[in-house]
Amino acid sequence: MAQTYFTVAGEGIGTLTEKKSRFIATVCPVTSSEQAMQEIEKLRSKYWDARHNVYAYTLLEGQIKRYSDDGEPSGTAGIPILNVLEKMELQNVLVVVTRYFGGILLGTGGLIRAYGQAAKNGIENAGIVQRCLCNIIAVSCSYTQLGKIEKFAQQQNIKIKDILYTDKVCVYLYQKLSETEKLLSQLTELTDAQASCEIIGQAYIGLDVTETI
Repeated sequence: MAQTYFTVAGEGIGTLTEKKSRFIATVCPVTSSEQAMQEIEKLRSKYWDARHNVYAYTLLEGQIKRYSDDGEPSGTAGIPILNVLEKMELQNVLVVVTRYFGGILLGTGGLIRAYGQAAKNGIENAGIVQRCLCNIIAVSCSYTQLGKIEKFAQQQNIKIKDILYTDKVCVYLYQKLSETEKLLSQLTELTDAQASCEIIGQAYIGLDVTETI
């Protein structure tokens, strides 16, 4: 399993006009082929009057790569979009480029450049984020220890996933795999061994979003 990967931070749209043909690139994060196809169908319905809805997507799990020229000459549309995703080393990303034909043929080179550039524009507008595989650590402690743990997490730039309040408090933390043992030792010392810590799962986390696996 990859320790880190790059993906888009969210949805984005990029546009390009070339010899009266209008290209609209819609970019969004996806985690499965089923989700990708659902998004493609939504866009086909939205842009029902367009000549082409070309797509490409990549998935981290299984290293899946798919594309479609959707009626454009073979190799002039889907592959240029996929090449952009590969060059930027992006995973779990779908790009659909919608083309409204302007009446002027662009030729093979023109189509390749237009679809590739539209995809780039959409990705730039979506933004790129690096995600890191982390352990999810459940820290069970007393209410009197909660303030210490929250302050420590803030000082160490450790993300808090959630806090559950019952007869005790359970704080869920994210930490990189390579730094988990150190964190467990620090929490033991911080709470005088009064808190119990358990690794309950893993998740990829980024700057803005979290995707649990």
